Amino acid sequence: MKKLILLTTSVLSLGLVIFTTEPSLTHAATTQISTPSTETKGENDNIILDKGYFSSPMLLDPYNYGNNAIGFNTGKVVLSYTSTSLVDLDETVSKYFNLKLPSEFEQISEMNKGNDLKIAITASYKLPRGTDYITFTPKEIDTSHQGQINFTLPTTALIYAGEITNVRLQVDFGKILDSLDLGPDYNYTQLIPDATSSAYEFKGVLTSHSHFKRFPTGTAIGYTEGDKAIDK
Repeated sequence: MKKLILLTTSVLSLGLVIFTTEPSLTHAATTQISTPSTETKGENDNIILDKGYFSSPMLLDPYNYGNNAIGFNTGKVVLSYTSTSLVDLDETVSKYFNLKLPSEFEQISEMNKGNDLKIAITASYKLPRGTDYITFTPKEIDTSHQGQINFTLPTTALIYAGEITNVRLQVDFGKILDSLDLGPDYNYTQLIPDATSSAYEFKGVLTSHSHFKRFPTGTAIGYTEGDKAIDK
């Protein structure tokens, strides 16, 4: 099996097919597929390892304080991501699914140094040839970088070019808002504003990097169904 060498020139020497970038879409029911990309940005040197896409539109259930106060569980976003590997990934390659949250979610993502966000996440993955989804453990979920959720996949996993890895997750942001105990009269849009466009935008990619200071270009983009996280 070919081993992945994390240098731009080495990737080019593998003779990868270069996919053309699709135009950016902003409608809630659309998704943008990631394309292979390399950058040279110091600590952000990266190679996108997959061609991925989100199932869109993503389910968005707006938060309602009153309903949660009587036992409901509002305030969540549910998404799934399909990753097709661009190259052979052997046991020497670190593998991460990096998720960029919408900018509107960045404020709650840094509460309690990201620990509140981690508690609100339920996520799992299915490797190629796998039959069942495997739950990510808390240790495999990194929320310490504002606006990002970074998931560690098994380094030992063998993923060949063209094979598919699936990731699905739920962010129960209503739990975070409930825990603040701000009461029914608080304007929760101060914490999660309405989307600046017609939907909230998520980005995702499979890489060999555990996180990014600046999220790489050429990543998949998915959109929620709706632009309001708070039920006013």
